[in-house]
Amino acid sequence: MNNKKNQFLDSFLKESGVSEKLTDYPQPLETWGKKQLKTPTMSEENIVEKPLELSSEDLSSLEDIRIALENFTQCGLKRYAKHTIIGEGITDSPLVMCIGEAPGADEDRLGRPFVGVSGQLLDQMLHSIGLSREKNTYISNILPWRPPGNRPPTQEEISLCLPFIQRQISLIRPRAILFLGGVPTQSLTNRTDGITRLRGCWLEVLGIPALPTFHPSYLLRTPIRKKEAWQDLLSLKKRLFT
Repeated sequence: MNNKKNQFLDSFLKESGVSEKLTDYPQPLETWGKKQLKTPTMSEENIVEKPLELSSEDLSSLEDIRIALENFTQCGLKRYAKHTIIGEGITDSPLVMCIGEAPGADEDRLGRPFVGVSGQLLDQMLHSIGLSREKNTYISNILPWRPPGNRPPTQEEISLCLPFIQRQISLIRPRAILFLGGVPTQSLTNRTDGITRLRGCWLEVLGIPALPTFHPSYLLRTPIRKKEAWQDLLSLKKRLFT
């Protein structure tokens, strides 16, 4: 398994135009641990009765958000999805919070974010600069439910779900945010430029520095862009570790 991962990483770095691997990973990574979630402070009845207040300070933990989403009935996507997918990784001030667009078929089937082919590439990209969801990274999406047929989400769907991801950011307080694609970048920054123009440019969300880059699925379809994605990763690494 490790040999396959190493070959995957070697291929990614080669296609990105990198001739040497980085060896100066931040140490010690093993000091990062997972945060115990608090006991929910909102009853399911109150959440259903007051849906417009779901992003308020009453949502004081990720467990509160999970309960709120499980009882949220205003977004039709939930009707067709198998799982409600909030996020995965380190929840107590991680180095990075990665935010994508929406779960895909594999994610909806397994109930975890970024576990398909694009998720494997994301893990390798993060690993190349000393990051992982097991030690110092949190991974989530703008939408907690998969759009049918992996279609693009509508603006209404994004608007309905946006308060939940904003509250996650406020609770988790990562040192930096990595936007994966145009949808999360535009949704959380109110920018209208496409990802090709926005990638590599540091922005800010809720007082936290945020860097847009290409979505892993786009890189799989367009490997020529991997060199630019590698430049973005180096920019992120420099911001975090220097």
